[in-house]
Amino acid sequence: MVRTGLAVTLSDGVLRVTLNRPDSLNSLDEVVLIGIAEVLDQAATDPRVRAARLGGAGRAFSSGGAIRAEDLAAASARPRADLIGAANRAVRAIAAFPHPAVAAVAVVGYPDARLGERGCAFIIPKPGNTIDLAAMQAYLAECKMAKQFWPERVELVADLPRTASGKIQKFKLKEIAAAFAEAK
Repeated sequence: MVRTGLAVTLSDGVLRVTLNRPDSLNSLDEVVLIGIAEVLDQAATDPRVRAARLGGAGRAFSSGGAIRAEDLAAASARPRADLIGAANRAVRAIAAFPHPAVAAVAVVGYPDARLGERGCAFIIPKPGNTIDLAAMQAYLAECKMAKQFWPERVELVADLPRTASGKIQKFKLKEIAAAFAEAK
C-alpha cells in the first residue's frame, strides 16, 4: 500500500511503515503525519499485525518538520493547529499501538558462569495485566524473534529508573540483575 509520503507493507505479521520522502530526508508534513496515524490506527485492530516498524527511505530516518518551499506554502494555507493536531495524532497512535500486557520494558544482561551473560526483561505491566516468562516467550515466538535474543528472566516492576530527561538508566537495572547471578 502506498500513501503520499509513506510506503506500507505487511509481511509475516510485521507492518513496515516507511517514510518515503528521501528527497527531503523524510521530512514530516501534515499529510505524512495523518498517514502514520491512520495506518497505525487501522493496524491496531488488524489481527494479522503482530508488530510494527517505523523507518525511513534513503539516508535518513527523518529530518523533522518539512521546510521545503512547497511544504511551507501548503502549510501556510492551513492553520498551524492542524499540523500540531496531526503530529499529536501520530504520536498517540504510536504510543497506543497495542501489546496485550506491557506498558514499558527494558532488557539488560546479567552475568552467567556458563554463557557469560543472560538477558533479563524488566517489565511494567499495563494496569490490570500481568506477564510471565512463558507468556513473553510465546509472544516473541509469535513475532518470529530469534530465540538467541529472548530474555531468560522476567521481572515485573512498578517503574524503571530514569534520568531527569526520562532516559532509562540501564546501568541500575544491570546492578539489580547482577544480584540474580549471585543468588544462584
